[in-house]
Amino acid sequence: MTGRRRIIAVFLPNWPMDRLFRELKARGKAPDRRRPLALAMSAQGGLRITARNRAAAQEGVSEGQLVTDAMALCRGLEVRDADPAADAAALKKLADWCGRYTPWTAPDANGLGAEPDGIFMDITGCDHLFGGEAALLDDLIARLGGFGVVARAVAAAPPGA
Repeated sequence: MTGRRRIIAVFLPNWPMDRLFRELKARGKAPDRRRPLALAMSAQGGLRITARNRAAAQEGVSEGQLVTDAMALCRGLEVRDADPAADAAALKKLADWCGRYTPWTAPDANGLGAEPDGIFMDITGCDHLFGGEAALLDDLIARLGGFGVVARAVAAAPPGA
C-alpha cells in the first residue's frame, strides 16, 4: 500500500430504468426492453421525461422533453411515473451491497442529474483482497452487469476525480 487514499466513483447512467426493470423482473412483470419506455414526472411546463430506455432514445425521446412531444415522436411509447424515492432507496441498498469490497460506501448525492446516480467507495487498503485495483473494478462492473445494472467506474485519489 502506498498510503494514498483511493476512491472508486461508480456512475450508473441508466439508474432509474435499471432499478425499475430489476423491480419489475423480481415481481415477474418485466416489460420488454425492446419496446420504448420512459419515466416522467411533473416539472416546469408540464409532465416531463426523466429517464428513458434505449428503444425510446432511438425513437428520439430525450430526458427533459415534454411527454406530449415524446409521444408525438414515438407513438408506441409507454410512460410510467418516475419514483425518485424508490430510486434513492434502491441506490442506498446497492451502496450497502458494495460493502463486499470495502466498508466505506455511500450513494453519490451529487449526481449530474437531479437525483443521485452513483456510488462512492473508499477502497484504500482493500484492493489487494481482490487481486488489485483493476481486478476489483472488473469484478464490480461484471457483478453489476449481472444484476442488469449499467455501470462505469474509475478509481482515483480524490473523490470525484
